[in-house]
Amino acid sequence: MRKIFNQEINENTRADGEIKTDDMNRRMQDNQQLVKTVKSQLNIMKRDVEMSRNGVQKDEPECRTKQMMHKTCTTQFRDVLRVSQSIQTEFKHAVETKMKK
Repeated sequence: MRKIFNQEINENTRADGEIKTDDMNRRMQDNQQLVKTVKSQLNIMKRDVEMSRNGVQKDEPECRTKQMMHKTCTTQFRDVLRVSQSIQTEFKHAVETKMKK
């Protein structure tokens, strides 16, 4: 993602120095939509884990597997989200800096 942002900054600079950001804004919106989708799926997964934990199956291996899968997916999602947000912030600063020049 970082490579794409850097490439966009370099390729989308007009002769007068202004940066065309329409494509990047669209990509960031697409990214935000994907984040919402993943969050909703993780919430569904969390509810399923809680139902298993509160039900008859709470000591079953399947329940423990569900818990571990949810924890793993949530951790990985947070890591990817952190990197994505960092890159977006970096891109916005780069655009602002380039526009000032």
